[in-house]
Amino acid sequence: MHDGHHHHHHDHDHAHAHTHAPGGFTAEDEVRALLNYMYEHNKSHASELDLMVDQLEGEAAEKLHEAVHLYEDANDKLHEVLHLIAPAEEAGEEEA
Repeated sequence: MHDGHHHHHHDHDHAHAHTHAPGGFTAEDEVRALLNYMYEHNKSHASELDLMVDQLEGEAAEKLHEAVHLYEDANDKLHEVLHLIAPAEEAGEEEA
């Protein structure tokens, strides 16, 4: 029965390394995929917010501009993490 509240559950086991059968995904693969999704998604949002800055004036425009920079800085950190956890075969590849 739905009681009007959103219940969001995740099952996590952080006590040991998580591996699957050959060809399956590891927990690190899942983290990498989620971080990559969030990185790409955030780039889109930062671009959208940046376009809104020109539609505002004064302090509101300044604050939104600051927020865009913070968004971009945080996204740069996500990108650094992605490079740090890249699989060995991808670690040497340059960005396109």
